[in-house]
Amino acid sequence: MIKKQIFHYLFATFLVTVAYTLPHSILTVLLLEKGLSISQILIIQSAYSLAIILFEFPSGMLSDNWSRKYLYLSSRVLLIIMFLIVLISSNFYFLYLAWFIYGIAAAFESGTLDSYLINKLKRSSNDKLIESFISKDNKIQFASMIIGSGIGGILYFMIGIKIYIIAIILVCLSIFDIGFFFQEDRDYYKEKINIDTFKKQISISFKELKENSILRVIIVFDLLTQLFFQAHFQLWQSFLLEKGIDKRLT
Repeated sequence: MIKKQIFHYLFATFLVTVAYTLPHSILTVLLLEKGLSISQILIIQSAYSLAIILFEFPSGMLSDNWSRKYLYLSSRVLLIIMFLIVLISSNFYFLYLAWFIYGIAAAFESGTLDSYLINKLKRSSNDKLIESFISKDNKIQFASMIIGSGIGGILYFMIGIKIYIIAIILVCLSIFDIGFFFQEDRDYYKEKINIDTFKKQISISFKELKENSILRVIIVFDLLTQLFFQAHFQLWQSFLLEKGIDKRLT
């Protein structure tokens, strides 16, 4: 049972990672051709980080009390919505919304099926199985990122924005894979979500944030690093384009 679950999770991970990395190598080029300025591109990127900050905690609550499988599938549906908006719209506000939805999707996906599988493997008291799963997960994500960005960089100059259609197809395949072939244990969730418990845990979390200075420093540091890396990730391509380098080489 667990081996089958791991196989389908890793296969879905490969499909989705390829899907969202397809436009990464040409993302700045793509957004510039939609008529956006560099400052607008940076603002759009900030929507992703903002959404993660706002939805990371609620998504964790949902995954603990609802269904990790359904939350995972919800994140994939949101990813498709994001792709569709980018595919059909050049409006700054719609694209900002797209990246905000992208952040929600990332927050919803975080700690769902991977945590579910790790917790199941912990019950076997075999650390090697956990290490093997984490290692395979990391390797597949790394390999699929390289494949996705490499193929996307080539396909963009052949079919343009239509690479998002390919991305949507890949995500749909991942939804089919998890939806029909990944079976959750029905007794895994012993408690259903309770609004009073939800409010109580949020209150406790904010209280801990208020009283724990180290936690506040970690959060601020994480925000600053996100701003730094997002800015540099986007600006290097525009810098090369400004210097007259052909966009096929950036």
